Amino acid sequence: DLPTFITGGMKVRYEFSNSNSYSGSGTAVTDLMGNANATITNGVSFNSTEVKSLNITSASSNYVLTNAIASQSIESVFLWVLPTGNGVILDELGQSSNNTGWHDSQIEINGSNINFGVWVYSAGTPQITSSISLNIWHYVGFTYDGTTLKAYVDGSQVGTSYTIARSIPGTL
Repeated sequence: DLPTFITGGMKVRYEFSNSNSYSGSGTAVTDLMGNANATITNGVSFNSTEVKSLNITSASSNYVLTNAIASQSIESVFLWVLPTGNGVILDELGQSSNNTGWHDSQIEINGSNINFGVWVYSAGTPQITSSISLNIWHYVGFTYDGTTLKAYVDGSQVGTSYTIARSIPGTL
């Protein structure tokens, strides 16, 4: 059985194991909260065995792009991931196309570390870093309450809380 989610205040919810969110083929992903559907781009494949999931290889042309989401000064983002090597897990964009204009990497794998950050950060340096094992599933994410960033791996807070005045575009 899948866990029960607390959805109060949730803005977007994609579940690749739920056919109401993703059929298992094509590029359309439905937001179960009804706010921002997404599109699968390029070489992303669907794993339909055991844990239904997307296989996104580490390349700038392989990603899932949401429709516009109103920017929030307070946010929590959590994902199930199976990291196999270096790459960006979550990138925040201030425009509708990848690799143009305003964007920042908020969760990424670099070596045996997982890095967390929100914009503004000095020369791309992550605010929170923690070690992570590759090739096993992890539940990762962060919370930002308007002043403090906290990062989590597998339900436990990692690193040290980081105080920052986050800068955001009008639309994500």
